[in-house]
Parts: sequence; structure tokens; C-alpha cells
Amino acid sequence: MKKFFDCFSFVAIFAVLVASCSNSSDNGGTVATGTGETPSTTSEPQSEQPQTPTTVMYTITFNANNGCDNPPTATQVFSEGASQPLKTISELGFSKDGFYFAGWGIKSDAVQSSFADGTDYIADADRTLYALWKAEPVYSVYILTSEHGRVIASPATAVSGTEICLSNVPDEGYVFSSYSVTDEDSNIITVTNGKFIMPASNVTISSSFEQSFVFNGTSYTKTGKKTIKNKEYDIVAFGDWPQTLKSEDVSVNENEFKIVGAYTYNRGSDGAWYYKKYSKFYKVEPIYWRVLTENYNETGKKLLLAEKVLIGKSYDKNSNVYKNSEIRTWLNGDFYNTAFTLSLHSKIVQISLDNSERSTLPNNYDSISEKKLAWNDGVNQYASENTYDYVFLLSEKEATTTDYGFSSYNGGIGAANTKLRLKTNFVNNVYYAVNYGCRWWLRSPIFSSPSKTRIVDEFGGTSEYRSVDSVEAGVVPALCVDIE
Repeated sequence: MKKFFDCFSFVAIFAVLVASCSNSSDNGGTVATGTGETPSTTSEPQSEQPQTPTTVMYTITFNANNGCDNPPTATQVFSEGASQPLKTISELGFSKDGFYFAGWGIKSDAVQSSFADGTDYIADADRTLYALWKAEPVYSVYILTSEHGRVIASPATAVSGTEICLSNVPDEGYVFSSYSVTDEDSNIITVTNGKFIMPASNVTISSSFEQSFVFNGTSYTKTGKKTIKNKEYDIVAFGDWPQTLKSEDVSVNENEFKIVGAYTYNRGSDGAWYYKKYSKFYKVEPIYWRVLTENYNETGKKLLLAEKVLIGKSYDKNSNVYKNSEIRTWLNGDFYNTAFTLSLHSKIVQISLDNSERSTLPNNYDSISEKKLAWNDGVNQYASENTYDYVFLLSEKEATTTDYGFSSYNGGIGAANTKLRLKTNFVNNVYYAVNYGCRWWLRSPIFSSPSKTRIVDEFGGTSEYRSVDSVEAGVVPALCVDIE
């Protein structure tokens, strides 16, 4: 009986549970409260929002590793797993004298680098990278033996980027011509002003020397006598100057040149030297001089006057005071150093020149018949102090001195001895009268203007004058020599 009850009880309970589950399903998952009120629904549980993962950052520390200590270390921050380039050695400012950067090592004494300069890097931990340094290679300058001279390199060994200075020592009678500098791959290295930059390679230098040009100059040589209007003069050759226009059958090599004083001369196919002026070439030839006297101003020195107008040139820009004139500077500078070699300089005497008012008048002004020639009663405010010159212009007084064979200040066309002042020229486009001569400067200023100076005109007269900036007149140099 008791067993039966137990079984019944179990069945009843099971039925209640089944009904309960059925009601729950029919009401959308609600559970009856047993009060008759509509049961409240329960909300479904909310799903969790996804969280942003935290970025892991790593710091790379760069250590100069006994390189420069400014700064000794530096850092760079990396995101885990992200690739970015390491800072370069130049960005970090690391360096070491006499060494070059060979890469980054993970140990200070690493033999091989683990990372190159500026390479891409992915960080997986904080890390210190050590700069690895290697001694810079030293390269040598090899100098080939040259004929007629040698080359010196300073320094003779150096690291790449060093400036190398070259000097040359020619043998006696030779001068340096050119260098040829090449690296180990036969690439030409440019030499500028005797200097070049050492490449990352040994270099080889070859050089050449050529026979030096010695312009001996024409020594004082008597070439004969010349008679002009019954007056006989000694003619001498002394010094050299460009004078005759090149003939058409002569060619000039402008790549072969020599500097003589203030001029550059080029070699002609005839072996002579030529000077280029306004696209034309003039042959360098001996200067011929007329010996006016062997006792200039009682000095016992010979006074020489050039036979030709040697150049067309203005007297000055604006002043006729001889002491300060540009033409005086040129005569004792460019002309003196170009026309005469150093050995010839010793023959030329620095002489005292009379630049007084008296020198600006005709030599015979004080004779009774020629009193009118005393310009402005002999007063000339533009006369200057005496000067000491090697080369000079004649004064009006000297150009009218009868002891030199000259006539009075004017004389007129065809007058006796006027032709002694006529000068020709073959070089310059100064004013020239056919069958007569060229105009040429005297050193004497006129009294009535600060910008005009006496000249010898194309007919040989001396009363004419021109503005100092004129190029119509040429230069006929005079000088004194101490030669037997």
C-alpha cells in the first residue's frame, strides 16, 4: 500500500511540473504569480562592449659608445610591432674623430653590427643600441717621377675628404706646366689652384715641366747712325716692345703664351713673340732710340728718345700736372717693366726732371726776337715739382733745344729741323698726317687750363696742345742710360 502511494505521489508531482513548463512556454517565458495580475517580463541580459587593446611602447636608447659626448646618448620610442626607421647617425649627432660609423650593435664590444644606419626596425622590447666605430682608412698620394722637376704633396697620406696641397719644384731653366691626378679607378680628380680633395682611394699624380721662357731683352746695341737735316745721330737698340702688325703668312698660337711685365705674349709660327691688341697681333721687336745728347743736364748720362710713337695713350683723366699724371705712372710702371728686363734695368738711370715753369716754355723764349714766346709772361700755375723718373716725356723746353738738333717751338711746315720731331708709328691709331707724322705728348702743361697739355703736332710743331683725356696723341718715351 505504501509503495503504491509513493508511486502515485511521484506521478502527480511530475504532472504538475509538466504543466508548469507548458504555461511558461505559452506566456512567452513568463511565470505566473498566482494573483491574476499580468506578470512583468524580465529583460534579456546586455552584451559587454569590446575594449580597445592597450598599445605597448618600447624605448630604444642609442649609445655613442665612446664617440662624441654631445650628446652621449639619445632615445627613440617605438610602438610594438610597428616598423619605422632608426634615427640616423647624423640626426643623433654622434661622431668620433678618426673613425667612421659601422652600424649599431646590441653590445658595446660587438664585432659585427646588427643594424645599419637608418634601417627599418620593429621593436619587441626596450633595448640599447651601441654605435660601432671603425678607424677611417688612410689613403696615400703616389707621385710619379717627372723630368725637369718634382711635385710635393702635403699631406702625403690622409683620410677621405682631406684637402691636399700641391707644390712644384722645377729644375733650373724649367717651369711647371701641368698636373694629372687620378684615383685607383683612373678617374680624373680636379685640381684647383694646386689643391684637391682626397677621395676614398689612393691617388697618383703625374706632372710636366717645360723649358722656361727667358725674355733676355735687347741689350744696348749701337745699330748705326742717322742723318736728319744735316744732323747726325747715333741710333741704338735697347729693350723690346710690340710694334709691327703681324704679316698674313704668320699664324699665332694663343695657347702658347708668356707673361712679360704687364703684357702677355703669344708665340708665332715664325718663332717670334706677338702681342694681341684689339684682335690684331703685333710683333715684339727691339726699340730703337735716338741719342739726343751724351751729357743730359750736365749729368754725364746719355739722353735717348724713342724713334717711334710706341703706344696711343691719354695723358690723364683730368689733370695736366705731370707729377701726378697717369702717363707718368704708366711709363715708370707697366712700360718700364715690360720693355726692359731686370738685367736692363741696371742700365737705366733714375734722373731728376725739371718740371718748373721754365721747362714749360720754348728753349729760346728769352731771346729778344722770341720774347713773345714767353707764354703768360712765363707764369704757369700748373707746373709741378721736380720728379725722379726712369722713363719720361720730353718737356717743351727739351723738345725745342737746338743742342738736341730741334728747331724753335713752331718753325712751320718744312722749316729747318722741324722734321727732327716727326714720329711715325705702326701700332696705334693715333692721329697721323700722311707724309708727315703722328702727334705725341710732351710733359708740359699749358698755363691757361688745368686739363690741357702741350703736344708735338703732326707737322713737328710744339705750340699745339690737347685735352689730357684725348687719345689722339701717342707716347714717345725718353730715358737716360749710363753706358759708354
